[in-house]
Amino acid sequence: KLIGDEKLESVPKLIVHGSHDAVVPVQHASDLAACASNARLCIVSGMDHTPDMHWTDVFNLFADFLSHKQSVLPGKLHYPLWRC
Repeated sequence: KLIGDEKLESVPKLIVHGSHDAVVPVQHASDLAACASNARLCIVSGMDHTPDMHWTDVFNLFADFLSHKQSVLPGKLHYPLWRC
């Protein structure tokens, strides 16, 4: 569990990581997703530490992630609870 995560449990988190990242190992992204509540991990195949040739993939991941949020009611935020 992440420190301070209890305040952010209902906030959805998207973790995007490249499968060929030589700077930060993929396992670190996997570990982060495992301990963060309401997190979705997406590994972009062939991407390294920067998304130079993968901007379309990254954009589509964010667009998909944001499209899954539910309507906001006064005083409450409602998000789907899922993990990948």
